[in-house]
Amino acid sequence: MGTTPLPHPDCFIEVDQHYQAEIELKNKLLSGDHDYCFAALPGTEQAQWEVLDHVLTSLSQTNPKTFSRTGSGGRVQWHNALLGQIVDIEIGNSDALPETHGPLDWVGRQVQEDLLILDPSGILVAGQLCFPSGWSLQEKLGKNFMDIHAPLPQTLAPMLKAADMLMTRLPVGKPLQRNNWGLRVSDQLDLSSRHSAAYQALLRQKAATLTPQNSGNEIYIRIEHQTLTRLPISNHILFTIHTYQELVSAEATAPERAHQLLSFLKSVPATVADYKLITPLLPTLMAWLEKTK
Repeated sequence: MGTTPLPHPDCFIEVDQHYQAEIELKNKLLSGDHDYCFAALPGTEQAQWEVLDHVLTSLSQTNPKTFSRTGSGGRVQWHNALLGQIVDIEIGNSDALPETHGPLDWVGRQVQEDLLILDPSGILVAGQLCFPSGWSLQEKLGKNFMDIHAPLPQTLAPMLKAADMLMTRLPVGKPLQRNNWGLRVSDQLDLSSRHSAAYQALLRQKAATLTPQNSGNEIYIRIEHQTLTRLPISNHILFTIHTYQELVSAEATAPERAHQLLSFLKSVPATVADYKLITPLLPTLMAWLEKTK
């Protein structure tokens, strides 16, 4: 699965220069079709409040000039300088949260990450998912970890089994991180399954125009930085996904970086390339990288 320990347990939320734009996009997507982007099964309220507390703690400790929380006991005042917000929160009282459907829905609007909650057995029980690639929350809610990722190429089956075992054994206080990667011909963050047909049409159209001269300026590297954290009270797991994307030409600026990427792409099994929808992109992109290196 490519997981490593998170060096600092509280640093599972990342804030970058796209913060305001991505929060604005999240709110737009949630306003447009809330039930598509957010869902929570009954009985998840405690885990949701844990996530809210954990996220606010992370933001205030890692970005104290931008975010702060004050108060004691069950009453918290939250300051978000980037959004110009001051919010009074009563822990356990969802009705006091402004214009949202509970703690997970509210706190998801404070971060660029998609936030998902898995129960102790690995079943997806709640989430706010605005920026997925090729799937949706409604398709996966109530499914266990193995079924969420099915169907996968046989090449990746051992990784998935290892990841499932890792999930069940994840201890409190020792969160994990990993990166998932892809190549896309669009910088659209919301590539959920409702856009799959349109994206595949775009992929066919773009692939026909790619050349060894232009591929680096037409193809995006899309990276999902993922973290897994065991919640101490409910024993559920918080799964976060922060999506980063940039043109290949901006990432492979130095010959050694182009060589690294080229070597990696040459090692990708055909079944994995098909699964990731990158097969039509590889010949011209590798030719572009060959010229760059």
